[in-house]
Amino acid sequence: MLRTFLEQHDMEMSTSTINRLCSIHDIKKPDQLFHAIGNKTIILGDKDVDELLGRNSSDKKGWRKYVPFFGTGKQAETPSSEEDDTQPRLIVVGKDFNKKKPFFVDDDNLPRLIFATCCNPIPGDDALGFIDNKNHIELHRRECSVANRLKSSFGNRIIDVKWNTHRRVQFDATIQLGGIDRIGLLNEVTGVLSQQLNINIQKITITTKDGVFDGTIELKVYERKDVRIIIDALKSIKDLEEIKEIK
Repeated sequence: MLRTFLEQHDMEMSTSTINRLCSIHDIKKPDQLFHAIGNKTIILGDKDVDELLGRNSSDKKGWRKYVPFFGTGKQAETPSSEEDDTQPRLIVVGKDFNKKKPFFVDDDNLPRLIFATCCNPIPGDDALGFIDNKNHIELHRRECSVANRLKSSFGNRIIDVKWNTHRRVQFDATIQLGGIDRIGLLNEVTGVLSQQLNINIQKITITTKDGVFDGTIELKVYERKDVRIIIDALKSIKDLEEIKEIK
């Protein structure tokens, strides 16, 4: 249904378009958007088209500002002739690009790729690339539901991705915690992360009720293996009963 709507208006079902529609309708995840459209609790119309094309905004950059960038927690945009040329330009796939060979993501081309916000791929993930309608390369985890829809609809634009990075760029990761509240627990958690693992903590959010707590920790990591190491280390702390990554 969504794909038909976009095709009728000469638009493609890329991650950037889906993310923009989620933002327009105040929805957090693409799956929730697809479900709402399927149940007809959201009816797409001219207003959505105007928003996607930037017609309703005084911001001349329009919906392009919603194209995701790597590990900064911000959104990046494709530079134009009027914008800052010092920013890395996104890779544009040419006619000679061999889609049958793996594409290696390295430290040099990493800033020139789109990292999909629906699944937040980072080095170490089993990932794939999608060549969007502007011939930019958009990275997804293979398990991503949006990636599965792209594979079924645009299989000829899917490429295999291999990581060849060297721990120079950090990415965002969020870990969810839950358990029995007690004095000193938070100190133990931060001690494991900061002192034992030397992890860069960005933000901690904790709530408690009736002796039970839950919260999240936002971190900077270099690759997916770092997240597994962090989770294993936190398991040694008494009264932590739930430790998992939020993807």
